[in-house]
Amino acid sequence: MTRALRAGLMLLAVLGGLTSCARQTIYGEATPRIETPAGRDVVLELPSDPTTGEEWRIGALPDARIMALLSADYHATPSSAPGGSGGRQRWIFRAVGPGTTVVRLDYGRPWATPVKSTTFTVVVR
Repeated sequence: MTRALRAGLMLLAVLGGLTSCARQTIYGEATPRIETPAGRDVVLELPSDPTTGEEWRIGALPDARIMALLSADYHATPSSAPGGSGGRQRWIFRAVGPGTTVVRLDYGRPWATPVKSTTFTVVVR
């Protein structure tokens, strides 16, 4: 194998890795309907301020044959204000099979009725 061919193959491998990282799209409340092919990650991200005692929680899990929950976390927004300024909660799901499913997220204190809810309808092709 020549050096040029080896370098070209390495470049393709690097570019292929970069495009696979780009397969995550972040969706918020403005996108209640999501369409994606199987195998892709679906990232739901919503503003949150758990310092108030209110946070997002999953109110209705999706059909596990269509989407699987991979992770859930919180990212604080850097702030110079005392007590913080909130941040963003994020859930990463993997589209595993074809079909349509719903994810409902509820916002509020865990022991109380939700202050609000948002629903995402996900169609996996």
